[in-house]
Amino acid sequence: NPYLPAAVGALMDANKLSSFSLGRISPELGLPHNTATNDVVRVAAALDGKLGASTRWKAYVTHGQTDYEARTDNSLIMANWRAATDVVSDAAGKPVCNPATVARLGAAPGCVAANVFGPGSIDPAVRAYVTGTMWHQIKIVQDAGGASIQGEPFSTWAGKVSLVGGVEYRNERIEGDADPISRSSTASFPLGGFQVGNNKPIEGSYRVRELFAETVLPLLANQPFARSLDLNAALRDTNYSTSGSVDTWKLGLTYAPVSGVLLRATRSRDIRAANFNELYLQGQNNSVSITDFGSVVNGNAQVYSTTQQQTGNDALRPEIASSNTIGLALRDLGVKGLRASLDYYRINLSDAISQVTPQAVINACYGVGAAANPALCNFLVRDVNARLSLIKVPFVNLQSIKTAGLDLELAYRFKLSQLAGQVPGDLDLRLLGTFVKEFVISDGVTSVDRAGEMLNGTRAGNAEGGPKRRFTLSATWRSGLWTLFGQTRYIGGGVIDANPATQGTLADNKVPARTYVDASLQYLVWDGGERGSLSLFGKVNNLFDVKPPIMAEASNAPRPTNFVFYDLVGRAYAVGARFSY
Repeated sequence: NPYLPAAVGALMDANKLSSFSLGRISPELGLPHNTATNDVVRVAAALDGKLGASTRWKAYVTHGQTDYEARTDNSLIMANWRAATDVVSDAAGKPVCNPATVARLGAAPGCVAANVFGPGSIDPAVRAYVTGTMWHQIKIVQDAGGASIQGEPFSTWAGKVSLVGGVEYRNERIEGDADPISRSSTASFPLGGFQVGNNKPIEGSYRVRELFAETVLPLLANQPFARSLDLNAALRDTNYSTSGSVDTWKLGLTYAPVSGVLLRATRSRDIRAANFNELYLQGQNNSVSITDFGSVVNGNAQVYSTTQQQTGNDALRPEIASSNTIGLALRDLGVKGLRASLDYYRINLSDAISQVTPQAVINACYGVGAAANPALCNFLVRDVNARLSLIKVPFVNLQSIKTAGLDLELAYRFKLSQLAGQVPGDLDLRLLGTFVKEFVISDGVTSVDRAGEMLNGTRAGNAEGGPKRRFTLSATWRSGLWTLFGQTRYIGGGVIDANPATQGTLADNKVPARTYVDASLQYLVWDGGERGSLSLFGKVNNLFDVKPPIMAEASNAPRPTNFVFYDLVGRAYAVGARFSY
């Protein structure tokens, strides 16, 4: 390389080295710049009417379309970058791109040689040659319609029976395109020409037909031991053109033994069908570091980077969840204005749609740390040197999730004059809390309780843990034209990694709790009822400027903390006006 500094060349000669590895951050190439736009159009029409005194009917149709476009300027074109950095001297001694590399990689004509040695050494002309604009466009269209009828056709000894039934239909379709470089597939870059991203065209559609019915059936009313006892039941049959029919249902009881006390319990079967990405995603890819147990040298599995390819799967089945809840609600019991509720839930989700991690595919293929699953070996692609060149990671119905916990609510509203006769206004106090007892995720290979794991939280729509305890305590004071609001948000501590097999690699696995305080003040300038209103407000979020805990995450785009649960802005102020007319 003619750009090689003489001192480095002399050092190589002295040590009889013909090559070395070089890594550099290249600020001369600039940062990628992302822009995205959404244009949404929706048209809806509905009719409703009466059949007799107590029966009503409704019908509707809708059409909606979303046009989405995303562009990433200054994206690195790998063939051009690799060609630009393989520099040789021409007959006149001028540094040029190696013609053999340009031809082998299929780089664009006009290659500009890049000097990668030293800060600021890369010429702006190189940036123009090795970067381009990555884009993709998607159009999503939904046509839907439905009709329902509801009424109280008869009564039992305990009261009127409510019934509702109906039918719904949806037609969903998607089509999208991407730039030529992302769509390209060559021997050197089979998954696309850019360094990351490389979105592919997407096209697909499905139809959904649903029949449903629901009833509220009074069983007891105004009895000495029961003010009310009601049964709620619902049934829905859903037919997907992609996966066939599936039924969902719900059975619930509400029991009020005395005024102000309500007991409730529900058991249900719920579903979630695959979305467009899970069904029709084409060849999204990125780099991933793996331990290859199929390539062992001197007793050690080889560790290196390869490519994972994420793909859709149009054979996916709907996820199915079995949910059980039981709870108690109290209102004005002993203390007027006091409300309280406590609910326990347990949810078992099977056939959950997820992507097995590339390393989990390898581990299961070779039976390392998990039961061997030879079928997953079909997802591994090796090159002529027996190295993994590609790991396919499709969406599959493999994952199961089991979770259980408690939800708590306490609320108390009273006049401040009850405490001191001269203090004006009303005060609303409210506490919302949740406790997650377990959050066990099984990907078909391993099973880990992720409750309290704070690293990822949610990523790409997949549940991946979260805090065991979260509480929000708020207070609202209202007096005449003034409203003062204060709120404290508590996010419990936890761990970075809850997996016993990997958490030992961390010197400090603990994540401390965080508490945030927010406040606002509002003044009603004018209230004209139906003619409108005007109010002025000021607010501050994260009053004490609490910083998030540091948790490095480097799976694809490194970030220093969990952006789902923690405030990343710091103390922030806002003032403004709200008006309606």
